[in-house]
Amino acid sequence: MDIASMNVRSLLKKSFPQVDADVSLADAIAKMVGVFEQEVLVFDNGKYLGNISPWFILKSRADVSKAKARNSAVVCPKVSLDDSVVSVAQRMLDSNAKVLPVFSGSFFEGTVGASEIIKQMASVEELSNIKVSSLIAYPLTVQENESVDKVIKVMRSKNVERLVVLNKDKVSGMLFFDDLAKKFLLKKTSDSKAYVSGFGKGTLRKNPNIPNVLKSPISNELSAVFPTADVSDSLKKVLVNFNPRTGIVVTSNGVLKGLLTTHTLLKVLASVKVSTRNIQFSNFPVLDEIDKAKADKTIETAYDRIAKLVGQEFTLHIHFKQHQKQGSRINHSIHAKVLSAKHNFQADKAAWNFLTALQETLSALDQEMKKKLRSVSSKQKASGFQKSRRKK
Repeated sequence: MDIASMNVRSLLKKSFPQVDADVSLADAIAKMVGVFEQEVLVFDNGKYLGNISPWFILKSRADVSKAKARNSAVVCPKVSLDDSVVSVAQRMLDSNAKVLPVFSGSFFEGTVGASEIIKQMASVEELSNIKVSSLIAYPLTVQENESVDKVIKVMRSKNVERLVVLNKDKVSGMLFFDDLAKKFLLKKTSDSKAYVSGFGKGTLRKNPNIPNVLKSPISNELSAVFPTADVSDSLKKVLVNFNPRTGIVVTSNGVLKGLLTTHTLLKVLASVKVSTRNIQFSNFPVLDEIDKAKADKTIETAYDRIAKLVGQEFTLHIHFKQHQKQGSRINHSIHAKVLSAKHNFQADKAAWNFLTALQETLSALDQEMKKKLRSVSSKQKASGFQKSRRKK
């Protein structure tokens, strides 16, 4: 299937979670519990105002029982029925949204979600040979004996909707924002704020009649139902069971190796048409989601800068090597080179911090390129001047 030619019209959804602008944020959260994309649309007398997502709620310190949905809605990019699926994937990445509103002029048609888009990827031939091991990032994890209170704080500080829970190095389950919200944020009690300290403003109010369940271990709250894959599986194989809410936990002999997320898959889809970057990696280390995103951005920015300098087709090779020294500290050595028909540039740097080593290597490569290209330009000018003099 040629997914680059597919448009929104074939994936349009007329039914989706929605709330009125004047309901409370707590009511909006209740609507997203269990929903694949975990986003709800807000309307005011039929007019689209924006989306409410776990990402916003985790950042917010609002009292969810009093805050209005209209004040919590984040406006997302509008798309049309004829927009390509690939361009929509890019807009989802740019806006950090999993659901986008679809309009025909000023008329609201419905929505298109990441889950519908990702389902189409399973039949894209050029993706069939990609291994999940090349796409995963190591997720944020917690041990199963951690308290609910501590885990909620981790989710808020890191703005994550889910956590992988471990028993030492083995996966024992997953923890989701909507599950915690349903039990601790939306629970009706005689003290309405007793269970919201991890999400809303203020601290846990003391109430001797309500057990302090926030101090209980998260092993009591785990979801044991989530898709898994082996590190050797192909992308095409695992897409059949993909769930945007959970992602896919990738393991090797039961040991966690990484998490395949909606964000990563949207990037793969966007690259079918949008990205023409020719980058080859060797021994790319396993990183957590946050550092992986930063590394990707650093490399892509450097590649685009190199393209302007070279002005012709080239390949960027990056080789990573790790040396364990000084106890548990790891020294990261990175070698980068640019190969084209006319030029060959290279640079290498090392540092204790991976991102520092990467940035310094690519910066050194940039300086090396500029230096050599200036030298080539000067020689060409000198040669041209000498030829001009001989003609005279």
